[in-house]
Amino acid sequence: MTSETKNKATNEMIQLKGVTKSYDGKITALQGVSFSIKPGELVSIVGRSGAGKSTVVRLLLAEERASKGTINVGGWDITAISHRDVPQFRRQIGVVFQDFKLLPRKTVFENVAFALEVSGEPTKIIREVVPQVLNLVGLSNRLHQYPEQLSGGEQQRASIARALIHRPKLLLADEPTGNLDSINTAEIIDLLKKINDLGTTVVLVTHNRDVVNTLRRRVITLDKGAVISDQAVGRYVL
Repeated sequence: MTSETKNKATNEMIQLKGVTKSYDGKITALQGVSFSIKPGELVSIVGRSGAGKSTVVRLLLAEERASKGTINVGGWDITAISHRDVPQFRRQIGVVFQDFKLLPRKTVFENVAFALEVSGEPTKIIREVVPQVLNLVGLSNRLHQYPEQLSGGEQQRASIARALIHRPKLLLADEPTGNLDSINTAEIIDLLKKINDLGTTVVLVTHNRDVVNTLRRRVITLDKGAVISDQAVGRYVL
């Protein structure tokens, strides 16, 4: 880890300064985007399809690099992060997607444990930590079920448990309720609020107007690759 990669000067969990992302020098997905998110915040990033939300997610995960500007996440300058540092950086971020990405031939316990196994955690630690996290998300009674035996809401809870297993500073939820009905959606949002109340910074990327307006938390709105609104207690206005 180099000093260029790890920057402890910022007190923000996320900081984008003048970030532009272009593809092939022709398509501009983001244009001069700047915003910061403090540790412990719960923030929604919203916008229509094509507004730039997915590009922001890929940049925050260091899956892509900004064409211009700087990005800091959890003290890491990921504008200049090396490939060898990316796995260490990503262990500090929990990620939840619309499609649950569970391994179909592994039980709930095994799906969550797998994230620890690949990072070399000892079996004793895995047996202690996995039940704790599954209890947090309300799946203590589903340890030995397979994904196909779970409801959509339960599958997303298992996905959230897996995202939390490394005790990340930041949980990035990219359309986490996109495949759920209204009841399961409400339960997942309540769970994200609970996780946030425990101290984890939560960034919710969504186009779900009802979710955003019910939360009544900070809302950053993107349109055509630019930030057009940043409200401390916001609503989805597009």
